Amino acid sequence: GAVGLFAPPALLAVTEVGATPAGALFYWSLLLGAGAVGRVGSAYAALAPTLGLLAGWPALALPLLLQIAHTLLTIAVPLLGRVGSRFPLDAALGAVVGLLTGLVALLLPRLPKPRRRESAAFLGALLLGAVFCPDFTPDRPKRLTIQHISRDLHGQKDAGLWVLPMDGQRLAHLPRLQRMTPVACDKSGPECYLEWPWFFPFSDIVRGDVFEAAAPPNIATPATLAATRDGDAVALRLEGPSHLHLAIRGDVRGWEFEGVESAPKPRLRAEGVYFVQLTCGRPRCNFELRLTARGPVDVTLAAHHMEATSRDLEALRLQLPAWAVGAEWGSFVSELVARRV
Repeated sequence: GAVGLFAPPALLAVTEVGATPAGALFYWSLLLGAGAVGRVGSAYAALAPTLGLLAGWPALALPLLLQIAHTLLTIAVPLLGRVGSRFPLDAALGAVVGLLTGLVALLLPRLPKPRRRESAAFLGALLLGAVFCPDFTPDRPKRLTIQHISRDLHGQKDAGLWVLPMDGQRLAHLPRLQRMTPVACDKSGPECYLEWPWFFPFSDIVRGDVFEAAAPPNIATPATLAATRDGDAVALRLEGPSHLHLAIRGDVRGWEFEGVESAPKPRLRAEGVYFVQLTCGRPRCNFELRLTARGPVDVTLAAHHMEATSRDLEALRLQLPAWAVGAEWGSFVSELVARRV
């Protein structure tokens, strides 16, 4: 909304101040003034550069416009994290920065036309810097998650190391990880949430995750999931560490959490599962809930030991470059327990 409100006065500023159509700016200022009185979005902020153009002093609006651009970037950069490893993030971020830079530049005094030789040299230096600057360093590590997982899928147990790349380069320049087995689950369907211990509901943004069998991690007190059924009533009792989530597939009509007054209502995700994250603020949590569901229900409990590690996990990290060992919350132990009722 803020970009749309600022765009008209910024575009009008392309012309010389004396040639700017003052009538258009005047009517735009009236519209923004009405919006400001009615508390519509950022109308009050966009009113300042418009009045500055009318007064012939567009540069007076620059500090406010720069603050708006900073706010938009503060919002946009975390949202762009949802891009994940589907395509390079740099292109999307560059487009946002370019748009905001262009809007700010339109309010600046016109500079003399640069010489072609100097412009070519400057552009060449930027390109060389982009080519030879390392993509990742220990201070700017790769977005990579390494989990030592233990799974109990309806009584069939296995364990191993699961690696999730979280940027557009995926596992490029990491031959040790490229030798692992690609995970073949449909990221747009429910199987990924029912078969793998995702610590956040973002399977749709991850591409190129891999798995390698290993001995089970040493977990002092494993997580538990008990499920019983009486008609359409399904009772679940679960226990585990303070970072838990449930993924449920089935015709769920409602649920109730014991001791929780304001539990969110079931909401079916696009992948075809109900996903809820659980915590109690203590090292160990217990939850009881009752589902109302018709037909079979698949329930998966994922339990994450964020402070735990293992010998196999650390051995893998030693085989990776310093920029790819996982940042904070980048390596830990997880469990998965799946039941059908």
